[in-house]
Amino acid sequence: MSLLFGIGEGVSVIATLIYAMPAAIRITALGIRRVSANDRRGLRIVGGHWTSDAPQGSVALARRVIGLAVNQTIMLALGWSSSLS
Repeated sequence: MSLLFGIGEGVSVIATLIYAMPAAIRITALGIRRVSANDRRGLRIVGGHWTSDAPQGSVALARRVIGLAVNQTIMLALGWSSSLS
């Protein structure tokens, strides 16, 4: 990475994001996919519209897994940045 972009703070931030973000995306997608069909139906029963059911409702139901994704991303970023120093 340093051969392409040089050395500096901005490059290190970009490299850290490139290193840590795939884990967040993968864990978040897994959490949203694991929301059961019964929970999605329950959202519709309590008044959620079928078009807004998937994006907002599934994310709300998967918030614990999304919290785990944020935690793991922070741990990866800190581990990566400390190894660069």
